[in-house]
Amino acid sequence: MKKTIITISLIACIVPLTFASLLLHKNKNETYKRDNPTDRKAVNWNSKITETNAGGMPAFTWSYEIVSAAGLRITVAGIDAGIAPNIACTVNREASAVDYVPFTSPLTVTESIPAGTNTLRLYVKFKNGFVQTNSTNFAISFIYLSVAGDDGNSGLLPDAPVRTFVRALDKAKTYGLAKICVAKGTYQKGNEIIGHPKGIFITNSGIDLSGGWENDFSARNTGTYSTLDGYEWDRVMTVQNASNVTIDGFEIINGFFSASGKGGGLYMENVTHSRITNCIFRNNRCEGGSGYGGALYATNLRNSSLTGIFYKNQGAYGGAVYIRALSNSIISGSYYSNSAMNWGGAICVENCNDAAMSVTCYDNTSSGSGGGILVYGITNSTITGTFLRNVTGGFSGGGLDLLNGYSNAISGYYAHNKAGFGGGISIQGHRNTVNATACSNSAEIQTMYRMGGGFYVAGNSNAISGTMFSNWAANGGGCYISGICNTLNVSLYNNSSLSNGGGIAAHGLTNGMLALNVFGNTARLGGGVFLSNCASNTASGTNRNNTASFSGGGIYGSQILSNAFSGSLYSNTSIEQGGGICVVHWNCSDNLISADIFHNSVRNYGGGIYAEGSSLEVTGQVFSNSASNGYGYGGGFALSSAGGPPGSATISGAVFGNFASNGGGVYSDINEKITCSLYGNTASNGAAVLLIENGMSGTSHTILSSFATNNTGMSIIHLTRYAGMGSLMNIHISNCTIGGTNGSSSYAIYENTSQLDISNQIYLTNRFITGSLGFLYHDADGDIGTGSIGTMNAVSILHDATNRNGNYTNW
Repeated sequence: MKKTIITISLIACIVPLTFASLLLHKNKNETYKRDNPTDRKAVNWNSKITETNAGGMPAFTWSYEIVSAAGLRITVAGIDAGIAPNIACTVNREASAVDYVPFTSPLTVTESIPAGTNTLRLYVKFKNGFVQTNSTNFAISFIYLSVAGDDGNSGLLPDAPVRTFVRALDKAKTYGLAKICVAKGTYQKGNEIIGHPKGIFITNSGIDLSGGWENDFSARNTGTYSTLDGYEWDRVMTVQNASNVTIDGFEIINGFFSASGKGGGLYMENVTHSRITNCIFRNNRCEGGSGYGGALYATNLRNSSLTGIFYKNQGAYGGAVYIRALSNSIISGSYYSNSAMNWGGAICVENCNDAAMSVTCYDNTSSGSGGGILVYGITNSTITGTFLRNVTGGFSGGGLDLLNGYSNAISGYYAHNKAGFGGGISIQGHRNTVNATACSNSAEIQTMYRMGGGFYVAGNSNAISGTMFSNWAANGGGCYISGICNTLNVSLYNNSSLSNGGGIAAHGLTNGMLALNVFGNTARLGGGVFLSNCASNTASGTNRNNTASFSGGGIYGSQILSNAFSGSLYSNTSIEQGGGICVVHWNCSDNLISADIFHNSVRNYGGGIYAEGSSLEVTGQVFSNSASNGYGYGGGFALSSAGGPPGSATISGAVFGNFASNGGGVYSDINEKITCSLYGNTASNGAAVLLIENGMSGTSHTILSSFATNNTGMSIIHLTRYAGMGSLMNIHISNCTIGGTNGSSSYAIYENTSQLDISNQIYLTNRFITGSLGFLYHDADGDIGTGSIGTMNAVSILHDATNRNGNYTNW
């Protein structure tokens, strides 16, 4: 029991509030006189020789002990009833006559002791009638709890701590005190952290549990904790139907709740305006098929904050933390090496609004979704942090999985996470904003998914920005996206895909806006970008140095409708089709390419652009591309029906400096319309343009008002067909200027149909630069078919040319 000793020779001092120190007191203001001023030992006090003070009064000491909220024990030494027959003691008031009782020591006094600073007054009435008054201040601010305490103590003073949390909470309620100071040490069964109800049970509003105090409560180090050990027997703590609760400075370990239970370490229900801070949660479990929150479970948590270190906790949903119905609250801290059998390796949050999450989350695992964090039904909230090496068992969101989320802001750094789809982040919701960096994540678990190595986005009206690099997936190495009215403003580089879209893969994307900086990515189809079943999107930006092992070095599009591509595509490569862009499938239509496409290469078809069975308009410049194989087709363009219905293409941008074996500028067997400058292109056949009949009736080749000059090859415009397939028909070449660089060995227009008629041809008002041509026109059979206008003589050399229908030569 703690006693405060006071001498009358000390001035009363105020006890410091924080440490509740005990002080000695001396009264130097005594006004009483000695009967014998020269003798310090007078025989005036009931025939006893008694030490006196400077005022001539007997010297004595006294001490007090708080024993309850309404009781003190006063001990007086140095005098007795023979010297001082009466004594009184009061708290926060002056003594009256009724307060005096016969002298006894110790004296039990019944006085109300409120929380806060109190003034204790001791009145000693001597036999001569004089009254000696001493006073001291003491503070009742905290309840003290220690492993070495005793529940028989008051718990109101640092050296009289209680031992159990049950006793401390009862005293806090009795005294109306908020703060319980807990000394460092490990608290187990003997301290009743395990009992009934489960563990420490807090229903007092306004409680502040403060751990990590020195054993004498002289100081508190924020790096020191009081350890609450559940002993793998039961839950450690419950906070229920309370507000303004603070839990600060504890290590909560080895908590366990049943497999179908909630919160192995801490359970919170209907809690508001509370804080969990500076705590460690370790090795807590709530497993089984429906165990929620290995370390912590909270439901209906409002206007509160949770921060701490969570590691090696296990649960079925939320390896460390599971929160249901969270609002206007903050979640932060470090979460690592936690595991969940189902969702949310570290954290699982359900039905949340207006929350802020800022976490460091690494090395967590889940068998289902959300290797790091899973949030379901979250709105108007922010999530940020660092997410490293989190793993799912095959579903979504290696680092973060947002399901059914609306109007949230997501940011942070996501690296080396793994999932079935959305290796770094999976966003499945609407109107969310994402600005994050994803690095070295992968969507590689379970072969049926593997989409979106960095980001996976599904939903409407999401705005995605940030940087994605060195990620991997089967589809969409950097990002996979679908939905309506989504916008992307991202940089994607050095990502790779096993199949489609090294940088990004979009499927079913409609009315989207893509502003992309895509470079150094690889895939089989669409080294930079892969689009399928996408409509009415705009794509802009830079697409460069990407590689496709089959088709579409920069962009690959399948069944895309009314999309617009701008910006620049350059230095991309592929093997089969479309070094820059490959657009395939008969359902592709009304797509516009205004991008400049240059320095791309392919081995076979379409160094710049390959379009198959599609409706396409190209207004951008296409230059310095190549189809480098010995049988390469279309250095700038390869336009093909691929044996199906012919598509159509309109080319109005400049086509120059491209190279191929066949069709240096353009190779086409579809209904193209060329109204552009074709110059400086090189090919053996069709230096500027090679037009081929695909065997389908109704194919139209149109070249109008074009400049096909300074092209190098045996023929400038080459007309041919597939062996044994159909007739070459519907050729219209008008108002063009045609020239070459090979001199007498080149043909302006070379037709090689081999025994099949040419019909419905129109050559009007073309200008041939004869100084750079050997022949104007060549017909393999000499059979100019019916319906043709303005044809030139078969195998005509320059001097045989006519000026029929406006065609003329420029000597």
